[in-house]
Amino acid sequence: MFFRKLFIDRRALRFLLVGGTVLLFFIGCASSNPFNKIGRCRNVDEQLSDVKLKKNFDSIADDLCGDECGEKNCAEESIIVPEFADLQTMVPGKAGILMGELMRSSLSTVCRYNIINMKFSKAFTFSDKGLITLAAPSDAGNYVVGTYGAASNKLYIFVRIVSNPDGKIIKMTTKEVKLSCD
Repeated sequence: MFFRKLFIDRRALRFLLVGGTVLLFFIGCASSNPFNKIGRCRNVDEQLSDVKLKKNFDSIADDLCGDECGEKNCAEESIIVPEFADLQTMVPGKAGILMGELMRSSLSTVCRYNIINMKFSKAFTFSDKGLITLAAPSDAGNYVVGTYGAASNKLYIFVRIVSNPDGKIIKMTTKEVKLSCD
């Protein structure tokens, strides 16, 4: 009799197991595990409002023109700067338009380039092989190709200066920006 009171019957044991499993499931959903945040993350456009992008783009501009312009400024040179394209869609979107504006501003103030503003869709076309090619006039100078992609809680910004006549990448830099996923 004593041992029977000590042990739980099968129905009560089943109830405790099921209840415990459900409880663990709900505790897991409420945890700070980064995998649980995926569904709650705002899109990149919304997350950018929390990031100080201007200093990142000034740093990108310094990386791109620091060696090239050196002591002199690049005031004699023109450069085409369209919007930035999302790597997944190859469409600028709100974030790409913002990044294009910031890049133009930074290249103008940090490097002293003469900026030629051009829409991404007018500046570039896709070749038969899926490569991005310049559609602008060949006497327009070099051009900037900027792309971005978000992964987990980070935004990756890729910027390259490309030679207009031959399409060679003159300089390239990448920035990793931490995003908030609240």
